[in-house]
Amino acid sequence: MSKSSIYESKWTDLVFENKNKEYGAYQLRQENPRTTINALFIALLLITALGSASMLINKLRPNVAIEPAPFDEPLTPVNLTPDLVRPVPPAPVAPPTQSAPVCSIN
Repeated sequence: MSKSSIYESKWTDLVFENKNKEYGAYQLRQENPRTTINALFIALLLITALGSASMLINKLRPNVAIEPAPFDEPLTPVNLTPDLVRPVPPAPVAPPTQSAPVCSIN
């Protein structure tokens, strides 16, 4: 088994040995770690910027109390709990009695 790690540049050199390195894939594989780190930091920056912008907009927006719309109809109280029919509780069940074991010797 080879001692080359796929995370080192030696692996890329091994893969592209005796191949055309001017094709473009070699250069992309050489720049991959740097590109990945850049993408990670850009994504974190965008997430932070979006969160900060949202919080800033909420801080700067004036708090306006919304008044309820007036209505002319009188309020009529409604009984929401009519007389409830309560179920009849079941009769208590007596525990079974234990009888002495019967032993017969024949």
